[in-house]
Amino acid sequence: MKIGQILLKQKAITAEQLAIALWIQNKWGGILGRILHSRGYVSEETLLEALSLQLEIPVIFLGSKKFPKLILNTLPESLCEAQLVLPFAKDPETDVLEIAVANPRNFHTVNILKKELEQPFRLFLAGFIDITNAMWHNFKSRSQTGLMFIEKVKQTQNTLESRSTRSNGEIISEIPVGLDSTVFPLESDGYEVIEEENLTEEYNQLVENLSSNHKPHFNMDFSSTEMAELSFEDNDEVEELQISDDDEV
Repeated sequence: MKIGQILLKQKAITAEQLAIALWIQNKWGGILGRILHSRGYVSEETLLEALSLQLEIPVIFLGSKKFPKLILNTLPESLCEAQLVLPFAKDPETDVLEIAVANPRNFHTVNILKKELEQPFRLFLAGFIDITNAMWHNFKSRSQTGLMFIEKVKQTQNTLESRSTRSNGEIISEIPVGLDSTVFPLESDGYEVIEEENLTEEYNQLVENLSSNHKPHFNMDFSSTEMAELSFEDNDEVEELQISDDDEV
């Protein structure tokens, strides 16, 4: 039975929701289950249970547990990340390695596991969010890469908190400090802080200037000889500018 039919039978989704997901899959591709989940129609847990029924593969919820390094080291970390797989236990009776996998229908992943491992293994279905969360806690949280990410996030958080306080009675220009920043500049950033009184004075002065009767006067009484000389001088300036630009290039 197809995954959409299973979810309909379980009343986890409506017929309209399934129709929308199928239309999206037909137009832009993708895995139906992930489309349903990404649109908020089903939770990851509900989707996993339906997939487990369809594929006859048991579900495993990894959470943030720390697994033995002896088990984790049975597969290279890079392979686990690339194929979204994670060894997490061994059956004490059969000595079969138990591996969580996000997409057990990917035959390429299964073939890689067969070539890499010289021991029997059993696959368990895990959600994308769950398995990546487990990878973070077991591979990255204490690694150099993970610590770098943690430090970077902490620095961003401290920057946001330090800029969250604004001075009373001041209007601060809401221009981002940098392209990769979402915080606003303060006086210490070198931006001019404009008082409300100064804004009012500048506005009144602008209105007064616009409403005044003094208009700029341009003398357009040129003779034909003067016009020709002016045009000639302009051309010389353009040529000089072009030569200057070429020299700079």
